[in-house]
Amino acid sequence: MLARRFFAALIDLFWATTLAGFSVTWPSALLAPLSLKSEHVAELWGLAAIALFFLLTAVFLGVPTALWQTTPGKWLFGLEVIGPRARRLTVRHAILRELAKLFTLFFVMFGWLIMLFYLVRLHTTLHDQLVGSQVVRRRKLTATQKRFREAVKRYR
Repeated sequence: MLARRFFAALIDLFWATTLAGFSVTWPSALLAPLSLKSEHVAELWGLAAIALFFLLTAVFLGVPTALWQTTPGKWLFGLEVIGPRARRLTVRHAILRELAKLFTLFFVMFGWLIMLFYLVRLHTTLHDQLVGSQVVRRRKLTATQKRFREAVKRYR
């Protein structure tokens, strides 16, 4: 399960940060002439761009989690996110979960280390514990997921 979560997280972080990066890059290109005139504008936009990048990444990962209980990476590996009492997470809780994940991943790595210690017993990371969610195996796999799993087994 740890390997599935790891590779699912890599896929999710790749596509979400790519989308968020492009979303932040366009306004940066438009503000470039203005930021050349003033250092304060450049500094403020730099801080705002970083905050916007993390927020957009959390939204790009949180909305699919709330709507479908999975992200593209988790879907490929047959995982889903459930909330308290095995219900769906709300959009707000899903986005908070993703913000906590990004914070622990990029700044602390603490939530991911906790998972290694609690993996046998709880199967949760710090960001899952904060919102009361849990990542579990999906009960039924779709035909596409089965083909993906077979292709991965062939290349091992």
